[in-house]
Amino acid sequence: MNRLRTLGARLGLLLPLMALLAASADARQRDDVAGLRDQLRPRYDIVALQGGVGLVPRTPNRDIRLIEVRDGARWLSPAGLKEVAAFAAGIAPHKALLDGRAGVVQSAHGAGLTVTPYTFSSRAPSRFPDVRDEMRYYLADLGVDALFTDNPDRFPR
Repeated sequence: MNRLRTLGARLGLLLPLMALLAASADARQRDDVAGLRDQLRPRYDIVALQGGVGLVPRTPNRDIRLIEVRDGARWLSPAGLKEVAAFAAGIAPHKALLDGRAGVVQSAHGAGLTVTPYTFSSRAPSRFPDVRDEMRYYLADLGVDALFTDNPDRFPR
């Protein structure tokens, strides 16, 4: 089980994967997996994303507000950002809500919020020739803090 704990620490095993391992393990191994899960839970939130799951560092009493396209007008307005800032550390808007709108990113930063759009994928249609170019645009031109991607190997360097 120490090998599993080391592997989990190195690869950042996600809690759902650990649950799967626990389901197929013997009783002693299940206790070890549960212990590892309990060590991670206080520090990380599990965030459901399009096409996957991610771990986001937990900030005490602060959340990340996921913003879908249909809710963009409400949450990305100056009043909406102010409302979000009262209960969240950042926003995670659908990337389409930010395209060509650097002012929204600046307003969110002005409200003390981080901006982490989702989800960048080489499989998704885009106006960019490559997902790397798309991620570069959001990071460098729009000034987002981070992003969710299905292609970490294509992250711009």
